[in-house]
Amino acid sequence: MVEGRTVEKRPECCERDMEQRKKMRVAADRSGEDINGPWSERDQAAFQRLIQRIGKDPHAEILGMFGSEARGLISAPKSEVYDRASAFLSAINVTAALVLSAITGMVTSPVDTSNLPPHQQALGIAANMLTYPMVAIQACIVMFSTYVLLMFAAHAHSPDVAYRAIAHFSTLMGSFQVGIYLPLLLWLLQIVLLAHINLTSDWERWTCTAVVVATYAAFHMMFSYSTARAFPRGMWGWLAITTPWLMYQDSVRSDVSRLDGMYLAGIQEAVLHGMDRATVGKVGEGSTECSPEEQQLTQWLDRALPELGGQGMQRSLLIRALVNQGLHLPALTKAARISGGFRVLIDMFSFSLDEDGLELSRGDRLRLATAVMEDNAPSE
Repeated sequence: MVEGRTVEKRPECCERDMEQRKKMRVAADRSGEDINGPWSERDQAAFQRLIQRIGKDPHAEILGMFGSEARGLISAPKSEVYDRASAFLSAINVTAALVLSAITGMVTSPVDTSNLPPHQQALGIAANMLTYPMVAIQACIVMFSTYVLLMFAAHAHSPDVAYRAIAHFSTLMGSFQVGIYLPLLLWLLQIVLLAHINLTSDWERWTCTAVVVATYAAFHMMFSYSTARAFPRGMWGWLAITTPWLMYQDSVRSDVSRLDGMYLAGIQEAVLHGMDRATVGKVGEGSTECSPEEQQLTQWLDRALPELGGQGMQRSLLIRALVNQGLHLPALTKAARISGGFRVLIDMFSFSLDEDGLELSRGDRLRLATAVMEDNAPSE
């Protein structure tokens, strides 16, 4: 009773909620981290480890496949990251399930080595022994890729949560891919062993062996060379175990460096806006903080080409190309003041897709040059 009034007792649910909030504050104080937002310092460290190679000179990566595709996923736009990650994991899950269904019968119906000639029994034993790791690896991939898919479906309810999960799942995703590749490779070896067991003449055995080896080698080389040109950054992590000599080709290395700009632009636009920029550190070679020159160019581009405002990646690529070429706003302003400045500006904005990662249309170049000239036109 307080001055004749009864103080109502708080409901138990409110008491529990307050107690839970108190525990969260205590946990935050102990860890020294801010519990607001999805990205902790440990999350940001995992993210940095994943992207630290992007934007730097390519060098040999022995274990680059553990994180190669995760780098591609985290550079996807926010509107696509969940669908892309789900499609990636679904492809792994379905492929592993199909392979598992095809090879499981070998466990229950192994090669009967007791009926083989003595010189073939070792081949039969080897063929049987290959079956068990093949099946075990595929079973684990089916099992755990299913669980990861379920986790994504249940908990990746925002792009930031999806990006954060991908940063932590990068090694596991690479393990799934390697885990599918190895059993299939062992399966080809098992086919060769079975050919030497089941076929009667040496000519048949070695002909089948040559066909299997040549078929695999042809597809292996076509895939490696085609993917190194189509997706150089993605394939770079796999070159160490597929075609290591491509890591020393200047054309491949330049393709990787060229595509890095697009990855960095996508990451900066999609992921870094959801992080604490003060603690993120560096992405690639540059800081996540915009330089004064980049801020000037961003403001000017938003005014000169407002339609790029909804295309963050293209705008980021354009700003990066301007900065890399030393075309800061003061330099453009000086060029506009000289005789024939309009022609000079048109030529300055002639970026190359191979060298700069983007190519402007004639209309965009015209609008940019006109905007610079108008900014320097004497006021009436």
